[in-house]
Amino acid sequence: MPAPSLTVPVGAPAREMATTSAGSTGRGIGPVVVVAALFVGLVAFGWYGQSAAVPSESEADGHRLSTLYDPPDRPVEAALNARDGQVFAALAVDPTIRRPELVRGGSGEVAYRHQRPLLGWTGWLVSGGDPERVPWSLVVVSGLSVVAMVAAGAVALRRLGAPPALAALLLVLPGSLADITFVGPEAMGCALLVAGVLAWTRPSPSRRSILLALAAFGLAGLGRETLLVVPAALALHELVRGRLRPTALLAVTAAPYVAWVMVLRAIVGSWPVGTVSGRLRVIPFAGLVEAAASWPPGEVLAIGGTVALAVAGLALGRDPVWRVAVGANLVLAAALGEPVWARSADVGRVLLPGAVLGLIALVTRWRPSPGAERDDRADDPSVAVPAPG
Repeated sequence: MPAPSLTVPVGAPAREMATTSAGSTGRGIGPVVVVAALFVGLVAFGWYGQSAAVPSESEADGHRLSTLYDPPDRPVEAALNARDGQVFAALAVDPTIRRPELVRGGSGEVAYRHQRPLLGWTGWLVSGGDPERVPWSLVVVSGLSVVAMVAAGAVALRRLGAPPALAALLLVLPGSLADITFVGPEAMGCALLVAGVLAWTRPSPSRRSILLALAAFGLAGLGRETLLVVPAALALHELVRGRLRPTALLAVTAAPYVAWVMVLRAIVGSWPVGTVSGRLRVIPFAGLVEAAASWPPGEVLAIGGTVALAVAGLALGRDPVWRVAVGANLVLAAALGEPVWARSADVGRVLLPGAVLGLIALVTRWRPSPGAERDDRADDPSVAVPAPG
Protein backbone atom coordinates (compact mmCIF):
# COMPACT_ATOMS: atom_id res chain seq x y z
CA MET A 1 0.00 0.00 0.00
CA PRO A 2 1.64 3.27 -1.04
CA ALA A 3 2.11 5.80 1.71
CA PRO A 4 -0.78 8.28 1.60
CA SER A 5 -0.01 11.95 1.26
CA LEU A 6 -1.80 15.25 1.47
CA THR A 7 -1.18 18.16 -0.88
CA VAL A 8 -1.75 21.55 0.70
CA PRO A 9 -1.58 25.02 -0.85
CA VAL A 10 1.78 26.73 -0.62
CA GLY A 11 1.51 29.93 1.37
CA ALA A 12 1.13 31.43 4.80
CA PRO A 13 -1.89 29.35 5.94
CA ALA A 14 -0.13 26.10 5.12
CA ARG A 15 3.06 27.16 6.88
CA GLU A 16 1.08 28.29 9.94
CA MET A 17 -0.76 24.97 10.02
CA ALA A 18 2.48 23.02 9.87
CA THR A 19 3.99 25.11 12.64
CA THR A 20 0.96 24.64 14.89
CA SER A 21 0.69 20.90 14.38
CA ALA A 22 4.36 20.01 14.51
CA GLY A 23 6.69 22.64 15.87
CA SER A 24 4.73 23.70 18.95
CA THR A 25 2.73 20.60 19.79
CA GLY A 26 4.80 19.62 22.80
CA ARG A 27 4.96 22.94 24.63
CA GLY A 28 2.76 23.34 27.66
CA ILE A 29 1.76 19.67 27.87
CA GLY A 30 4.26 18.62 30.56
CA PRO A 31 2.73 20.75 33.36
CA VAL A 32 -0.73 19.41 32.53
CA VAL A 33 0.52 15.83 32.82
CA VAL A 34 2.18 16.62 36.17
CA VAL A 35 -1.03 18.15 37.50
CA ALA A 36 -3.01 15.15 36.31
CA ALA A 37 -0.60 12.72 37.95
CA LEU A 38 -0.71 14.59 41.26
CA PHE A 39 -4.50 14.79 41.18
CA VAL A 40 -4.91 11.09 40.40
CA GLY A 41 -2.39 10.16 43.08
CA LEU A 42 -4.13 12.24 45.75
CA VAL A 43 -7.59 10.91 44.89
CA ALA A 44 -6.40 7.31 44.77
CA PHE A 45 -4.47 7.66 48.04
CA GLY A 46 -7.42 9.27 49.76
CA TRP A 47 -9.81 6.62 48.50
CA TYR A 48 -7.82 3.40 48.83
CA GLY A 49 -5.82 4.59 51.83
CA GLN A 50 -8.92 4.81 54.00
CA SER A 51 -9.08 2.29 56.83
CA ALA A 52 -12.66 1.37 55.86
CA ALA A 53 -13.89 -1.92 57.24
CA VAL A 54 -14.56 -4.76 54.86
CA PRO A 55 -18.31 -4.64 54.14
CA SER A 56 -20.51 -7.25 55.71
CA GLU A 57 -22.11 -10.02 53.65
CA SER A 58 -25.48 -8.25 53.59
CA GLU A 59 -23.90 -4.98 52.44
CA ALA A 60 -21.86 -6.57 49.67
CA ASP A 61 -24.30 -9.15 48.32
CA GLY A 62 -25.95 -6.77 45.87
CA HIS A 63 -22.62 -5.99 44.20
CA ARG A 64 -21.14 -9.47 44.07
CA LEU A 65 -20.55 -9.97 40.36
CA SER A 66 -17.58 -12.24 41.00
CA THR A 67 -16.61 -14.94 43.46
CA LEU A 68 -12.97 -13.84 43.41
CA TYR A 69 -13.13 -11.67 46.54
CA ASP A 70 -15.97 -13.42 48.30
CA PRO A 71 -15.46 -12.30 50.99
CA PRO A 72 -12.71 -9.69 50.50
CA ASP A 73 -9.64 -9.88 52.72
CA ARG A 74 -8.37 -6.35 52.14
CA PRO A 75 -10.01 -2.93 51.80
CA VAL A 76 -8.79 -2.66 48.20
CA GLU A 77 -10.64 -5.87 47.37
CA ALA A 78 -13.78 -4.51 49.01
CA ALA A 79 -13.43 -1.36 46.90
CA LEU A 80 -13.22 -3.44 43.73
CA ASN A 81 -16.31 -5.37 44.83
CA ALA A 82 -18.32 -2.14 44.87
CA ARG A 83 -18.36 -1.93 41.05
CA ASP A 84 -17.04 -3.76 37.98
CA GLY A 85 -13.46 -3.78 39.26
CA GLN A 86 -13.99 -7.28 40.66
CA VAL A 87 -14.73 -8.56 37.13
CA PHE A 88 -11.56 -7.04 35.69
CA ALA A 89 -9.67 -8.56 38.60
CA ALA A 90 -11.17 -11.97 37.78
CA LEU A 91 -9.80 -11.72 34.24
CA ALA A 92 -6.46 -10.42 35.49
CA VAL A 93 -5.97 -13.51 37.67
CA ASP A 94 -7.38 -15.80 34.98
CA PRO A 95 -6.52 -14.19 31.60
CA THR A 96 -7.33 -17.31 29.56
CA ILE A 97 -10.70 -17.85 31.35
CA ARG A 98 -9.95 -21.34 32.58
CA ARG A 99 -12.23 -20.58 35.55
CA PRO A 100 -15.35 -18.94 34.12
CA GLU A 101 -17.11 -19.59 37.42
CA LEU A 102 -15.24 -16.60 38.85
CA VAL A 103 -18.02 -14.48 37.31
CA ARG A 104 -21.54 -15.03 38.61
CA GLY A 105 -24.67 -15.19 36.47
CA GLY A 106 -24.09 -17.97 33.97
CA SER A 107 -22.32 -18.20 30.64
CA GLY A 108 -24.07 -15.19 29.08
CA GLU A 109 -22.98 -12.95 31.94
CA VAL A 110 -19.44 -14.34 31.82
CA ALA A 111 -19.22 -13.50 28.12
CA TYR A 112 -20.77 -10.06 28.70
CA ARG A 113 -18.33 -9.16 31.47
CA HIS A 114 -15.24 -10.54 29.72
CA GLN A 115 -15.96 -8.94 26.33
CA ARG A 116 -13.81 -6.00 27.56
CA PRO A 117 -10.47 -7.72 28.15
CA LEU A 118 -7.94 -4.91 27.73
CA LEU A 119 -7.89 -3.67 31.33
CA GLY A 120 -7.84 -7.17 32.80
CA TRP A 121 -5.01 -8.28 30.55
CA THR A 122 -3.04 -5.10 31.30
CA GLY A 123 -3.55 -5.68 35.03
CA TRP A 124 -2.28 -9.22 34.63
CA LEU A 125 0.86 -7.98 32.83
CA VAL A 126 1.57 -5.28 35.41
CA SER A 127 1.06 -7.73 38.27
CA GLY A 128 3.54 -10.15 36.73
CA GLY A 129 0.90 -12.86 37.00
CA ASP A 130 0.76 -12.61 40.80
CA PRO A 131 -2.88 -12.72 41.97
CA GLU A 132 -1.99 -10.89 45.19
CA ARG A 133 -0.77 -7.91 43.22
CA VAL A 134 -3.73 -7.76 40.85
CA PRO A 135 -5.93 -5.32 42.85
CA TRP A 136 -3.21 -2.70 43.15
CA SER A 137 -2.07 -3.32 39.57
CA LEU A 138 -5.56 -2.46 38.36
CA VAL A 139 -5.65 0.65 40.54
CA VAL A 140 -2.33 1.80 39.09
CA VAL A 141 -3.31 1.05 35.50
CA SER A 142 -6.66 2.83 35.83
CA GLY A 143 -5.03 5.87 37.42
CA LEU A 144 -2.31 6.09 34.79
CA SER A 145 -4.99 5.72 32.11
CA VAL A 146 -6.67 8.89 33.38
CA VAL A 147 -3.30 10.67 33.19
CA ALA A 148 -2.82 9.35 29.64
CA MET A 149 -6.30 10.53 28.68
CA VAL A 150 -5.55 14.05 29.93
CA ALA A 151 -2.20 14.01 28.14
CA ALA A 152 -3.85 12.96 24.88
CA GLY A 153 -6.44 15.69 25.30
CA ALA A 154 -3.69 18.25 25.94
CA VAL A 155 -1.90 17.19 22.75
CA ALA A 156 -5.11 17.54 20.77
CA LEU A 157 -5.85 20.97 22.22
CA ARG A 158 -2.31 22.12 21.54
CA ARG A 159 -2.52 20.96 17.94
CA LEU A 160 -5.71 22.98 17.56
CA GLY A 161 -4.01 26.05 18.98
CA ALA A 162 -5.90 26.00 22.30
CA PRO A 163 -4.27 26.04 25.77
CA PRO A 164 -3.35 22.46 26.78
CA ALA A 165 -4.27 23.38 30.37
CA LEU A 166 -7.94 23.04 29.40
CA ALA A 167 -7.41 19.28 29.39
CA ALA A 168 -7.20 19.40 33.20
CA LEU A 169 -11.00 19.84 33.17
CA LEU A 170 -11.24 16.18 32.17
CA LEU A 171 -10.00 15.16 35.62
CA VAL A 172 -13.23 16.14 37.37
CA LEU A 173 -15.61 14.37 35.00
CA PRO A 174 -17.65 11.66 36.77
CA GLY A 175 -16.25 8.99 34.48
CA SER A 176 -12.67 9.95 35.32
CA LEU A 177 -13.34 9.88 39.06
CA ALA A 178 -15.13 6.53 38.72
CA ASP A 179 -12.15 5.00 36.94
CA ILE A 180 -9.79 6.25 39.64
CA THR A 181 -11.88 5.07 42.58
CA PHE A 182 -13.57 1.94 41.25
CA VAL A 183 -11.28 0.86 38.35
CA GLY A 184 -12.47 0.86 34.75
CA PRO A 185 -11.29 0.83 31.11
CA GLU A 186 -12.99 4.01 29.93
CA ALA A 187 -10.10 6.46 30.44
CA MET A 188 -7.72 4.06 28.72
CA GLY A 189 -10.15 3.78 25.84
CA CYS A 190 -10.55 7.57 25.63
CA ALA A 191 -6.80 8.05 25.45
CA LEU A 192 -6.68 5.55 22.58
CA LEU A 193 -9.61 7.22 20.79
CA VAL A 194 -8.03 10.66 20.95
CA ALA A 195 -4.69 9.26 19.80
CA GLY A 196 -6.48 7.49 16.96
CA VAL A 197 -8.32 10.59 15.76
CA LEU A 198 -5.12 12.65 16.00
CA ALA A 199 -3.26 10.11 13.88
CA TRP A 200 -6.13 9.81 11.40
CA THR A 201 -6.36 13.59 10.89
CA ARG A 202 -2.68 14.41 10.53
CA PRO A 203 -2.18 17.13 7.91
CA SER A 204 0.14 14.85 5.94
CA PRO A 205 -0.91 11.29 6.85
CA SER A 206 1.69 8.57 6.36
CA ARG A 207 1.31 4.81 6.37
CA ARG A 208 2.61 4.80 9.94
CA SER A 209 0.04 7.33 11.16
CA ILE A 210 -2.80 5.47 9.47
CA LEU A 211 -1.72 2.17 11.03
CA LEU A 212 -1.37 3.89 14.40
CA ALA A 213 -4.93 5.22 14.13
CA LEU A 214 -6.33 1.82 13.20
CA ALA A 215 -4.42 0.08 16.01
CA ALA A 216 -5.60 2.66 18.55
CA PHE A 217 -9.24 2.24 17.50
CA GLY A 218 -8.95 -1.55 17.58
CA LEU A 219 -7.45 -1.56 21.07
CA ALA A 220 -10.10 0.89 22.28
CA GLY A 221 -12.75 -1.59 21.16
CA LEU A 222 -11.12 -4.28 23.28
CA GLY A 223 -11.26 -1.88 26.21
CA ARG A 224 -14.98 -1.25 25.84
CA GLU A 225 -17.11 -2.28 22.88
CA THR A 226 -19.12 0.96 22.92
CA LEU A 227 -15.97 2.88 21.94
CA LEU A 228 -16.23 1.33 18.48
CA VAL A 229 -19.00 3.80 17.70
CA VAL A 230 -16.27 6.36 16.93
CA PRO A 231 -14.45 4.50 14.12
CA ALA A 232 -17.85 3.32 12.88
CA ALA A 233 -19.05 6.93 12.63
CA LEU A 234 -15.81 8.01 10.97
CA ALA A 235 -16.22 5.17 8.47
CA LEU A 236 -19.72 6.41 7.67
CA HIS A 237 -18.34 9.93 7.33
CA GLU A 238 -15.77 8.71 4.79
CA LEU A 239 -18.40 6.64 2.95
CA VAL A 240 -20.69 9.64 2.56
CA ARG A 241 -17.77 11.53 1.04
CA GLY A 242 -17.22 8.68 -1.42
CA ARG A 243 -13.91 7.55 0.08
CA LEU A 244 -14.17 3.78 -0.03
CA ARG A 245 -10.64 2.85 0.98
CA PRO A 246 -10.63 4.80 4.28
CA THR A 247 -14.12 3.42 4.96
CA ALA A 248 -12.86 -0.15 4.59
CA LEU A 249 -9.81 0.52 6.77
CA LEU A 250 -11.91 1.98 9.56
CA ALA A 251 -14.35 -0.93 9.38
CA VAL A 252 -11.48 -3.33 10.03
CA THR A 253 -10.94 -1.79 13.48
CA ALA A 254 -13.89 -3.84 14.76
CA ALA A 255 -12.09 -7.08 13.86
CA PRO A 256 -10.17 -7.52 17.17
CA TYR A 257 -13.37 -7.20 19.19
CA VAL A 258 -15.32 -9.53 16.90
CA ALA A 259 -12.51 -12.08 17.02
CA TRP A 260 -12.41 -11.92 20.82
CA VAL A 261 -16.17 -12.39 21.10
CA MET A 262 -15.84 -15.47 18.89
CA VAL A 263 -13.13 -16.80 21.20
CA LEU A 264 -15.37 -16.14 24.21
CA ARG A 265 -18.18 -18.01 22.50
CA ALA A 266 -15.89 -21.00 22.07
CA ILE A 267 -14.67 -20.83 25.68
CA VAL A 268 -17.88 -20.21 27.64
CA GLY A 269 -20.47 -21.37 25.12
CA SER A 270 -22.48 -18.14 24.94
CA TRP A 271 -22.63 -14.72 23.36
CA PRO A 272 -22.26 -11.62 25.60
CA VAL A 273 -25.90 -11.10 26.56
CA GLY A 274 -25.70 -10.21 30.28
CA THR A 275 -28.40 -10.62 32.91
CA VAL A 276 -29.42 -7.00 33.60
CA SER A 277 -32.40 -5.99 31.47
CA GLY A 278 -33.19 -2.49 30.25
CA ARG A 279 -29.65 -1.37 29.45
CA LEU A 280 -30.80 -0.18 26.03
CA ARG A 281 -33.99 1.60 24.96
CA VAL A 282 -35.57 2.16 21.55
CA ILE A 283 -37.07 5.55 22.44
CA PRO A 284 -34.27 8.15 22.47
CA PHE A 285 -33.31 9.35 25.95
CA ALA A 286 -36.23 7.51 27.57
CA GLY A 287 -33.79 6.02 30.07
CA LEU A 288 -32.50 9.48 30.99
CA VAL A 289 -36.03 10.77 31.62
CA GLU A 290 -36.90 7.79 33.79
CA ALA A 291 -33.72 8.03 35.88
CA ALA A 292 -33.60 11.82 36.23
CA ALA A 293 -36.62 11.88 38.54
CA SER A 294 -34.56 10.22 41.29
CA TRP A 295 -31.31 12.14 40.87
CA PRO A 296 -30.18 14.25 43.83
CA PRO A 297 -28.81 17.72 43.00
CA GLY A 298 -25.22 16.49 42.89
CA GLU A 299 -26.06 13.87 40.29
CA VAL A 300 -27.94 16.43 38.19
CA LEU A 301 -24.83 18.61 38.12
CA ALA A 302 -22.43 15.75 37.40
CA ILE A 303 -24.46 14.04 34.68
CA GLY A 304 -25.84 17.25 33.23
CA GLY A 305 -22.37 18.77 32.95
CA THR A 306 -21.03 15.70 31.16
CA VAL A 307 -23.88 15.67 28.65
CA ALA A 308 -23.66 19.44 28.17
CA LEU A 309 -19.97 19.25 27.26
CA ALA A 310 -20.68 16.67 24.56
CA VAL A 311 -23.68 18.60 23.21
CA ALA A 312 -21.67 21.84 23.12
CA GLY A 313 -18.90 20.15 21.18
CA LEU A 314 -21.36 18.81 18.63
CA ALA A 315 -23.36 22.02 18.29
CA LEU A 316 -20.55 24.58 18.34
CA GLY A 317 -17.53 22.72 16.99
CA ARG A 318 -16.30 23.40 13.45
CA ASP A 319 -14.09 20.41 12.70
CA PRO A 320 -16.27 17.73 11.04
CA VAL A 321 -14.17 14.77 12.17
CA TRP A 322 -14.25 15.62 15.88
CA ARG A 323 -17.95 16.50 15.64
CA VAL A 324 -18.73 13.16 14.02
CA ALA A 325 -16.91 11.39 16.85
CA VAL A 326 -18.92 13.33 19.45
CA GLY A 327 -22.19 12.76 17.62
CA ALA A 328 -21.64 9.01 17.62
CA ASN A 329 -21.38 9.04 21.40
CA LEU A 330 -24.53 11.14 21.77
CA VAL A 331 -26.43 8.63 19.63
CA LEU A 332 -25.20 5.92 21.99
CA ALA A 333 -26.27 8.00 24.99
CA ALA A 334 -29.74 8.35 23.53
CA ALA A 335 -30.10 4.56 23.48
CA LEU A 336 -29.04 3.97 27.10
CA GLY A 337 -31.65 2.61 29.49
CA GLU A 338 -32.60 3.66 33.00
CA PRO A 339 -30.20 1.23 34.78
CA VAL A 340 -27.26 2.95 33.07
CA TRP A 341 -28.48 6.50 33.76
CA ALA A 342 -29.24 5.78 37.42
CA ARG A 343 -25.90 6.98 38.86
CA SER A 344 -23.18 9.32 37.65
CA ALA A 345 -20.56 6.72 38.58
CA ASP A 346 -22.15 4.39 36.02
CA VAL A 347 -23.37 6.59 33.19
CA GLY A 348 -20.38 8.91 33.60
CA ARG A 349 -18.11 6.11 32.44
CA VAL A 350 -20.18 5.47 29.32
CA LEU A 351 -20.41 9.20 28.57
CA LEU A 352 -16.74 9.89 29.23
CA PRO A 353 -15.67 9.57 25.57
CA GLY A 354 -18.39 11.98 24.47
CA ALA A 355 -17.30 14.57 27.03
CA VAL A 356 -13.59 14.22 26.21
CA LEU A 357 -14.18 14.45 22.47
CA GLY A 358 -16.72 17.21 23.08
CA LEU A 359 -14.15 19.43 24.77
CA ILE A 360 -11.75 18.97 21.87
CA ALA A 361 -14.47 19.60 19.29
CA LEU A 362 -15.63 22.68 21.18
CA VAL A 363 -12.32 24.51 20.86
CA THR A 364 -12.52 24.22 17.07
CA ARG A 365 -15.30 26.80 17.28
CA TRP A 366 -12.55 29.36 17.75
CA ARG A 367 -9.49 27.38 16.71
CA PRO A 368 -10.18 25.55 13.41
CA SER A 369 -8.03 22.46 13.15
CA PRO A 370 -5.87 21.27 10.25
CA GLY A 371 -8.49 18.55 9.79
CA ALA A 372 -11.22 21.14 9.25
CA GLU A 373 -9.11 23.02 6.71
CA ARG A 374 -8.32 19.75 4.98
CA ASP A 375 -12.00 18.87 4.63
CA ASP A 376 -12.78 22.34 3.28
CA ARG A 377 -10.06 21.91 0.64
CA ALA A 378 -11.40 18.48 -0.25
CA ASP A 379 -14.42 20.15 -1.82
CA ASP A 380 -12.19 22.29 -4.05
CA PRO A 381 -11.47 20.39 -7.30
CA SER A 382 -8.36 22.50 -7.88
CA VAL A 383 -6.62 21.02 -4.85
CA ALA A 384 -5.43 17.41 -4.78
CA VAL A 385 -6.33 15.82 -1.45
CA PRO A 386 -5.78 12.04 -1.45
CA ALA A 387 -7.91 10.20 1.10
CA PRO A 388 -6.20 8.74 4.21
CA GLY A 389 -4.89 5.24 3.58
